[in-house]
Amino acid sequence: MKRFNNFRRMLLPVAARAAAIGLTLGGCTKVDDTLGGNLIPDNQQMRAGYVQLPRADELNPKKYVETRLFQTDSIVSSNITYGYMGSMLNDTLGHRSAGFLSQMVNYYKVDSGYFGYMPIFDSAQILLKVTSFGRDSVTEQSFAVYEVVSNKYLTEKPVESGKSERDTTFYLNFDPVKAGAVGNEVLFTFTFPDGEKTGPATTYATMKPTQKGREFINRLMLQEGEYAGDYSIYSADSLKYWVEAFKGLYIAPNPEKPLTEYGKGTIFATELTYSGLSVYGRNRVKDDPSLIKDTIGMVYYFYKDGAEFGSVSVNNVKHDYEEATIARRINIEEARETAENRPENPLVYVEGMGGVVTEMTFSPEFFAELEAEIAKGNADGKNFKTLAFSQVRMSIYFNDSDYEWEKIADGT
Repeated sequence: MKRFNNFRRMLLPVAARAAAIGLTLGGCTKVDDTLGGNLIPDNQQMRAGYVQLPRADELNPKKYVETRLFQTDSIVSSNITYGYMGSMLNDTLGHRSAGFLSQMVNYYKVDSGYFGYMPIFDSAQILLKVTSFGRDSVTEQSFAVYEVVSNKYLTEKPVESGKSERDTTFYLNFDPVKAGAVGNEVLFTFTFPDGEKTGPATTYATMKPTQKGREFINRLMLQEGEYAGDYSIYSADSLKYWVEAFKGLYIAPNPEKPLTEYGKGTIFATELTYSGLSVYGRNRVKDDPSLIKDTIGMVYYFYKDGAEFGSVSVNNVKHDYEEATIARRINIEEARETAENRPENPLVYVEGMGGVVTEMTFSPEFFAELEAEIAKGNADGKNFKTLAFSQVRMSIYFNDSDYEWEKIADGT
């Protein structure tokens, strides 16, 4: 018999086959003045016991647990100081992808005239501090960076019931692209990891700009746009106007280069306090523009603790179960929280980030067995009235594991 403790992948579907439960009959033989003494049952008696369901002598085991798939969008995805990005393909769970929108604030002081004469844009990097990731952290992934072009998702957000003003709380069902907050044109693309040198420990990735990206950098360097030549936008007391002029960035998997191999990819979490955009360039000598005067650089962080403006972030996670390759795909419509009747499903799924999970309901037969335990304890004239669980254990059968269910013994 081999004990199976290896979760072969982070979101492995399992089938629930039995439940092993430890229980105690409430009571105690002596009461003192310690905390919780007032919770001791009046009969001052206790009997400890153990019961396993299904029972060993059950030829036709009763159904003690009902399982149904469940999925909810009621999970807060905004302002959690982490941005999630990446894709993964799974034969059972299909395609999962994540991206995040974030405002950004300038980190360094920018004095008037800092960008100089006819500045040259050299490079842009995405700053990262990856704090968590799944199993596959080496497969190359391509990302696209878009500009946030509208703040209406904030300024026209409906006021929630019971509140007097708008807030910046969003849930997983909020899609900034569908909400019209994100522009259609890509500013930059970057690869992370690159399959060779970069990985979770990498702190930055150099991005490839598009023409739209170069125009965005020119606006940041005050060469064009509403604030061309106006350094007041970089002043310490202009954050309110800053987030109106530079509304933020949206980073998501590049639709032009999607993952194609199943079992590959992962979702990365980057800490926004240490993540952002860095830009490097040079300016020229005004009297002779062919000569370089100084190097210049700017850093814009996605989250700045204590900032009155500029720290809004929203994660967006998408699940496409139709891209699963198994014959019995998950019907997510049957699992949604709003579904009136969710059918029973013998398979148990546990997927994070707002994905499908399994709701377990104990059946009347289960509670009848517990009542029977109380009655059994009272067979010798006792008067037990309460039953408490001191330990509960459930045995789970994993598909494709290297043991036979019928041969599993308790404790293996």
